[in-house]
Amino acid sequence: MDKIIEVEKLGKKYHVKRMFSKSYKTIKGVEGITFNIKKGISLGIAGESGCGKTTLALLMSGVIKPDKGVIKFNGEDINNFEPYRLKEFQKNIQYISQIPSESLNPKFKVGYLIKEPYLEHKMGDKEKAEVLLGEILNLLEFPLSFLGYKTSVLSAGMARRVAIARALMLAPEVIILDEFLSGIDRNMQVNILKYLVKIKEEKNISFIVISHDIEILKQICDELLILYQGEIMEVGVSKNIFSNPLHPYTRVLIDSEFYPDPDIENRRTRISEKSIDDSIVVKGCSYQLRCVFSKEICFHKNPELKRDVKKQKYRCHFPLIN
Repeated sequence: MDKIIEVEKLGKKYHVKRMFSKSYKTIKGVEGITFNIKKGISLGIAGESGCGKTTLALLMSGVIKPDKGVIKFNGEDINNFEPYRLKEFQKNIQYISQIPSESLNPKFKVGYLIKEPYLEHKMGDKEKAEVLLGEILNLLEFPLSFLGYKTSVLSAGMARRVAIARALMLAPEVIILDEFLSGIDRNMQVNILKYLVKIKEEKNISFIVISHDIEILKQICDELLILYQGEIMEVGVSKNIFSNPLHPYTRVLIDSEFYPDPDIENRRTRISEKSIDDSIVVKGCSYQLRCVFSKEICFHKNPELKRDVKKQKYRCHFPLIN
């Protein structure tokens, strides 16, 4: 299976002005990120707020440029793209934010907003746009009556279906969903996940799903990448990671999932964390101060990504080997 996205040693830092001062401080966005995504494969990116998930998504979609490293799309380095080529690339890799309604102009009706990207990129005439619109609405089970509405009357779930439809009008190879299912109830999440799985199967589109909700990632992602303070802690086949996490932080994220059945919830064993100030800059492993398994080597040497027999990569001196 061909690799559609290849990321190698990617790094991005932000320089932020200090309050009440003329000096700047440097904040690490991501550092040393290396992975790839194959055609038709969905990748989940998990981690707490501020770990670099959105920075990584914006880098992959070409919205911001990295300080170092390479991002290849179908074998081409996107950092070398001329403006016209970058526009063509961004048509093929669609980024949808957490609140998609913010990108929908309230002055226009839903039908026009869905067709707008197709017409803006001059992919065909209005007749072809109408044909494609019909196919996409059928795929998403979207009521035709809503095409005449303005976005102000749309529910949160319906606004997300409009955002998906707009992306599909451009026939992308990759769709990035950044906390796309946050802020809506579980029933809406289940329905939208059903459409995403259907799109993945019928269109062979690769999804990059960014979420702090482990249950969502379980349902749609073939592979999983765990980020902490801008570094990959673990990456591999999602079912292997969920059944046998090797990094302590991955286990903490999985343990954070709540089970409604109190009997199951009470029987679970969890790994605890130390309470620390995450703003402290440390040498060695970035997770050392929160990890209950940390030892002297963790405070001096940052572990490299290692690979186990299942090709599961982890960054830890003392992995959770059963």
